[in-house]
Amino acid sequence: MNSKLYKLVFCRRLGCLVAVGEFTRAYGRSFSSTGGKLINDNNTKTGILSHLAILMGLALGTWPLLVLAHPSLPVNGKVIIGQGALDVNNTSLTVTQHSDKLAINWASYDIAQGNSVIYNQPGQQSIALNRVLGRDASQIYGNLKANGQVFLLNPNGILFGKGAQVDVGGLVASTKSISDGDFVRGSYTLTSRKHEGKLVNQANLRTTAGGYIALIGQQVENQASGVINTPQGKVALASGSRVTLNLDHGSLLGVQVKGEQVNTLLQNGGLIQADGGVIQLTARGKEMLMNTVIDNTGILQAQGLAEKNGVIYLDGGSDGVVSQKGVMDVSSPQGGGGSVILQGENIHLVAASKIDARGAKGGGKVLVGGDWQGKNKLIKMPAQSSWIKARKLMFPPRSKGRAASPYYGLNITPVFMAILMLVVGHCQVMVGR
Repeated sequence: MNSKLYKLVFCRRLGCLVAVGEFTRAYGRSFSSTGGKLINDNNTKTGILSHLAILMGLALGTWPLLVLAHPSLPVNGKVIIGQGALDVNNTSLTVTQHSDKLAINWASYDIAQGNSVIYNQPGQQSIALNRVLGRDASQIYGNLKANGQVFLLNPNGILFGKGAQVDVGGLVASTKSISDGDFVRGSYTLTSRKHEGKLVNQANLRTTAGGYIALIGQQVENQASGVINTPQGKVALASGSRVTLNLDHGSLLGVQVKGEQVNTLLQNGGLIQADGGVIQLTARGKEMLMNTVIDNTGILQAQGLAEKNGVIYLDGGSDGVVSQKGVMDVSSPQGGGGSVILQGENIHLVAASKIDARGAKGGGKVLVGGDWQGKNKLIKMPAQSSWIKARKLMFPPRSKGRAASPYYGLNITPVFMAILMLVVGHCQVMVGR
């Protein structure tokens, strides 16, 4: 958040306007709830200090940025599905989950720096659904821990800020919604809201081995400071009007995106790492012809582990542009190289980008738009020839294992493709040993 940019919102608790960061949304109609167990705002003692801060700021002619516009922990939690206990102790909130599935509605869901939210769950297959009903975006600057899976759904937006640490078995963070019925049935389909805020990661998100992280929204950004790590697991960034997750015993088996959405954008400027696993970015944009729907300027790393190869899959759909400016690494120091698949209406491998599919036992596959001469029917060909800026194309010598296997399924001949890549730009595509 840029501390030099702020806006004024009305704070119900203070009864006056306060200065907050530009990421914060104003309160609307008061949240109310009946029945169930509630967690009340534990910041009542800050009221006097906040009033004093406002008076001092007015006297000095400045707005006090220390006014607490967001609670330090999730507020007003009501268990609506399953069984669980909620306990606040100073700077921590502990959710003890007794059933495999637990759903909680919150007025707001924030974790201030130095604070923690901890989920004690029956096992890694357990899921705790957290749904925000208020009008504020969630700001996570503290610690979020769980031995199972955590869903955080907030249509107003979600920010994992710098310095935040998330350690879970699995994480779904989304600005979309899921019905109670679908959640109970195990049909994890997230649908679009009329208005969706941004989903931004600047923090360190990580899972146990074989876990997953799914960031789903209209616009999803993993910014330069953002690190996402799921060893031997799966990372999915997805955007579309309807996203379905195939979950099985704490693992994400697949992500299906149906239906287009306007202003779709998935951006990675940081590090996404899933060694021995899968990285998948899938976007379905509406009225996005010739507009970028997937933009990678950072590092996507799914290096091979032993006999388990990594896979990186970028799919912009039939109307979207996929822009690859950063690093895509599915190399393997032990086995064969992994697979890189880029699919979209137009695919841009722009200056200084690097794709590495080398392996100690043989090169992997790099598929741009389709397989060699379009023989792989599972990979759709782009409707238009992709333009590629590349000068240096490296074909390492054949390894002792299987030969290097570069694939370029474009609407141009392989020979012309090689010449084009040798003439323009600075992209490196490395396959083989």
